[in-house]
Amino acid sequence: METSSIVKQQEQQEQQRVGSARDCVYVVLENGELYPVLYSTYEEARAAVLHKYADTLEEERQDCAECAWMRMASQVDVAENTDTSGQTKLYVEKEIFIIIQRYKAVMPK
Repeated sequence: METSSIVKQQEQQEQQRVGSARDCVYVVLENGELYPVLYSTYEEARAAVLHKYADTLEEERQDCAECAWMRMASQVDVAENTDTSGQTKLYVEKEIFIIIQRYKAVMPK
């Protein structure tokens, strides 16, 4: 089997496992409460979180810049978790926990 066909096969298997942008939706859950919007990409869902907490995150970034030894407590610069759970966890501050959940959308034909 040719290397390029093996790579294509692996890409297809990964796409089936994770889902493509066309067949997935993302929801944002903040401490158990759903955001009222479905997102078509992980990036859109994460951007909604970043927008909501922009002021808080900017303050924290400034505090960290002033104290070079300090690490940001927030964990929002997180790539999408591509395992089968479809769940990516973010942390903003003061017990604000965010889950971005990926669901495979099945559309009727």
